[in-house]
Amino acid sequence: MNFRRQVEDKGTVRFNYDNPAACASCALKARCTKSAYRVVSRWEHDDCIERMKQKMAACPEKQARRKTLIEHAWGTLKYLLPGGFLVKGLQKVQAELSLVHFAYNLKRALQVVGLTGLMKAVQG
Repeated sequence: MNFRRQVEDKGTVRFNYDNPAACASCALKARCTKSAYRVVSRWEHDDCIERMKQKMAACPEKQARRKTLIEHAWGTLKYLLPGGFLVKGLQKVQAELSLVHFAYNLKRALQVVGLTGLMKAVQG
């Protein structure tokens, strides 16, 4: 493929590639494009995504472990914020999210050490 140009689109950089010679001799060109050749666009960070996909394919047990660790937390957060955020604005949403995180951590601490253990830890 030949590098065609670099384009900025909505704050992201995309690289456009083409190969007119390959398109001219391709039997599937009529299904692919109506123009003389096809231009393929790639995001500037596509190579990072491909590397991450290769790592995930090499060690699927890591992905399974991550899922078991994080799904409980996300499920609880969705339970604590059932309809989304109640406020608008970045600072207010960050404050609401901090409260939700505190509620999650408090709920988790109660599950792990119990009320009496938590009270002893707080009292010092």
